[in-house]
Formats: sequence, structure tokens, C-alpha cells
Amino acid sequence: MLIEDLGSSNGTFVNGSRIDAPHLLSPGDKVQVGDSTLELLADDAGAQKTRLAQRTVAAAASAPGAAPPGEAARAQPGKPGGPLLPPGVTGAPLSPPRQRRDVLLAFLAAVAVVGIAGTIIGFATRTTKKTVASAGPSRASSAHGVSRPAALPVSAPSPVRGWIYMESNNGAPGTNSVLALAYGQNGSLRPLSIREWPTSGAGDTFSVTGSAGVFAGDQQVTFRSDHRFLFAVNQGSDTIAVFRVDTATGALTPVPGSPFPSGGRAPISASFNGRFLVVANHGLLTGDRPPGDPAHTSYTSFSMSPGGQLHQVATLPQPAAAPIDTALSPGGRLVFTTGFFSLKLQALRVAPNGGLSPAPGSPQSFAPNVTAGRKAPPPLPPPFVGLPFGVSVNPRKPFVYFLATIAGRTAAYRYDRSGRLTFVSAVDNKGSIAACWSAMTSDGRFLYTANSGSRSLSVFAVSSDGGHLVQKQTIHDPSDGTVMNIAVDPANQFLYVVANHDDPEFPRPVTADGNFVDAFRIRSDGTLVPISSVGLPVQGSSEPFGLTVLGKSGT
Repeated sequence: MLIEDLGSSNGTFVNGSRIDAPHLLSPGDKVQVGDSTLELLADDAGAQKTRLAQRTVAAAASAPGAAPPGEAARAQPGKPGGPLLPPGVTGAPLSPPRQRRDVLLAFLAAVAVVGIAGTIIGFATRTTKKTVASAGPSRASSAHGVSRPAALPVSAPSPVRGWIYMESNNGAPGTNSVLALAYGQNGSLRPLSIREWPTSGAGDTFSVTGSAGVFAGDQQVTFRSDHRFLFAVNQGSDTIAVFRVDTATGALTPVPGSPFPSGGRAPISASFNGRFLVVANHGLLTGDRPPGDPAHTSYTSFSMSPGGQLHQVATLPQPAAAPIDTALSPGGRLVFTTGFFSLKLQALRVAPNGGLSPAPGSPQSFAPNVTAGRKAPPPLPPPFVGLPFGVSVNPRKPFVYFLATIAGRTAAYRYDRSGRLTFVSAVDNKGSIAACWSAMTSDGRFLYTANSGSRSLSVFAVSSDGGHLVQKQTIHDPSDGTVMNIAVDPANQFLYVVANHDDPEFPRPVTADGNFVDAFRIRSDGTLVPISSVGLPVQGSSEPFGLTVLGKSGT
């Protein structure tokens, strides 16, 4: 374990000696910061752990470069009822008492601890022992061919390369927020740099029995084309938060008037096409009887003032459809999406004035080849074999890829200038259960799917013409969380995942012990190598979602 003082006013001491450079710790070393002392222990298996040996409530140490007040990560009180820990798993609670959290903030503000394997510091970092993976080839596989390598590599310190943004999705009024997690030049996550900005709205509370279909969405956080503004949905309060982005520091600043009405109920996805923001109002919240609120389920477009304020332009009703996506064509003239309850694929046209209209032939069901030979498992009605989920658009070819979640296949469709969809091919997603979300590299060479039910990811190579996929890998998620939204960094070198403790569509017999972000390196052939897993300061009664990546300006 490596420790470094980032400029704290009182200094950092190891075994009584003040350090002025990165210092490698050994088991038995004691670290003192202000009135707090931590000891590094080695368990029976040799894994390093930290123990807070002495605690007093102290003011947070000032540290140059530390997140300003209001930006530092902090646990939201939220609602009670975090997930149960699996047998044999111990650690800090997901919603720790305020006193303990303040002490940890003082420590985290003073020092940076990097290269942690099997270490728990509050909720900052976690690596599972049974599912973490090495940088080398897999040495073990499941009966379904899912690679399960054996040891997570220790990442060396690495300068900040960019930031990963997601939503806490806290459901209590006024507690939703955008979280930012820095990543290094080597793709590694930097858990001690988590920052948080309130959206001034609410997400929605997680319930295994009452949230089926509620969190079925993608692009919950998204950038304007120039990355100067970030948009975040407040699903539980029917608004869209808008932030100005500092691309040199990753910091967010709410624009005056934010958040803005979404034009419907339960906004769940948003994309900016260069001139207009298009929002999918899902219409369904936890506890609602499906399909939620048909009268206020819609796609809505907004213009944007120079200061970042949103102004509603047009609404296209989608009664009872529960739209879940707003994936844009490269030119932004078309929006591709699916309906959770309509079971339809859809393409929308965005007019030069921001008007919205269905493309010719939309909405439509999957082509018969996509669901051939497959059946929906009980208790789902037979038509649900055609449930379409996540959408990815090829950035260089006129193709869009839809996930057939229940059928276990990925379908490729060609589209023309009008948005008309034509089925081209379908491929099995082997070793997966419930592939829900997807992402592509910006060169269009590789497609990745997040398989929520099997807690894994699949890798597909895309043919040169864009119309066919070949599966290259299925790999288990290193944190063993339920895989949700995924995103590729701008340089196509790393892939990041939001992985949650449970899934309302495919409940786990034993919930994970937290909510996580997982990092992977992308090899030249598109396959994935796990790098690290970081716990989020979000308790189990929330389902963090949405994911987008910003590269630091000048890097």
C-alpha cells in the first residue's frame, strides 16, 4: 500500500516520522493524521487491511487540491434499509454514522492511498476475493465460458486523466446528486477523489419487489456536444439538472434556474444532438402499478440558452410505452430507443426546429429471427421474449444495435436517412443472462454489453461493414455487483461499469455488499482486463445509475 500527503496543514506521520514523499507501507505501520491513527494489518491470507485505532471528531484537514466544500463526497442519510452483507463479509456500513464519516473525511482529505488490494477504508475501496481478475489470461472459467481470473493487479499511482460521472439516484427529496470519480493515465480509479454535486431533485428508491422496470434507462447523465454542460435526470421529481463543466478540473457548477421541468413523469434518459436536448420520460416510479403514468410518458425536446437554461420545444406522447433510451445517430437527426412495456424498437426524427416525430415504420417489434427458438421464462407472459433493451449506435456506419434481453441475442439493424430500420443480423450473447445495456468504442470496432442477470460483460467485434457481430469474450464483473450502465473512455482504452447491490428484474439470492464502479482495460482485440473496483458512497436503498466519461482537457 502506498501513502502520500497531499499538503495537509498538520502533516502525515508514519511510525512517528513525518513523510514528505510517497511512502510504501508494511503490515504493522501506523499512520497518524491529526488526532486519528490508523494501523496497517495483515490477515491470515496476507491481504492488507487498515484499522482505525483511535478516533476523535476533528475538523477536516485542509489540503490543496482537495474538493471544495459542497463538492466532497458525503454519505446521504437517505432511507434506511441497506443491503444485508453476504456471509463472511465484514466492513464499514454503507450508511455510516455521521461522526465516523466526518473522521474519515478528515483522513481522506489529508492523504492519498493508492494501489489497494483487499483494503477497506470506510466505503472508499473494495476488491472481492472470489471474482477479481488479473491482467493476464484467465485461468478459470464457468460452465458458461465466463472468464473468472484469480487476482486483481495492483495499480501504480497515476496522474488524473479524466472523470467518470454517475448519479447517486437517492430517492429522498432534494438528495439526488451527481458523483464524479477520477481515473488515472493507466485507467485506475482514484477512490479518494470522489466528489458530489446535488441536483436539487430526487431520484427513486430501490425496492426488489416494487422497482421492476423503474430503473430501465440509459444516458441518465450526458454531456452537451462540446462537454461544457452536463445534464442529469431527477427521475423522482420530474426535472433535469444542468451543470456547467470545468474540463480542466472536472468540477460542476449548477446553472441558474436548474433543475428544469422534464415535460413529463420520471425522466430516465437524455441526449443532446448539437442543438436540442431530447429527454425520455419513462412514466414509472417505484410502487407504481405498471405501466405507470401513461398520460405523462413522452419524449420531450428542449432548446438551450447560452447560460444553460432549458426551454421546452416539443413533446411526443408515448402512452404506456415506458421509453428507456435516447441514443443519437452521428449527425443527431435521429433518436433510437426502445419501450419497456410496448416491447417495441423505435426511431424518432428530430426536425431543425426541434420537433419530434416517429420515423417511417416505427415503432416495430423485433424481427422473427431475433426471438426464434426462444421463450420467455415464467412468470413472464410469452410476448416478453421480444423485450428490447439497451441501444448503441455505430459512430461510423448506419447501423444500430438492440439488445434482446430475454431472447439472449444482440440484433443489428441498418437505418436510412429517414430513420427506417431494416433487420440485418442477430447473434447469441453466450454466457449471459439479461443483457440490458451496451456501449461502443468511438471507432465502431467493438460493442460491449452489460449482462445484469449474470453479473458479467460481453465483448463483440463488429464487422467492417457494421452489420455483423462476433462474440470475443464474456467476463464476470470483478465487484460481483449487478452490472448496470457502462461507458468507454474517449481514447477507447478503458471501460467503466456501474455495478449495484441488487436488481429488481433479476433479484440476487444474496445481495452484494455495496454499490460500485468497476474499471477495465481494453486490449487491442477489444477484450477486457479488470483493473480495479471502487465502492460508492451510496447506500443500498438507492440504485446508482447512468455513466459518462470526460477526458481532462490538455491530456
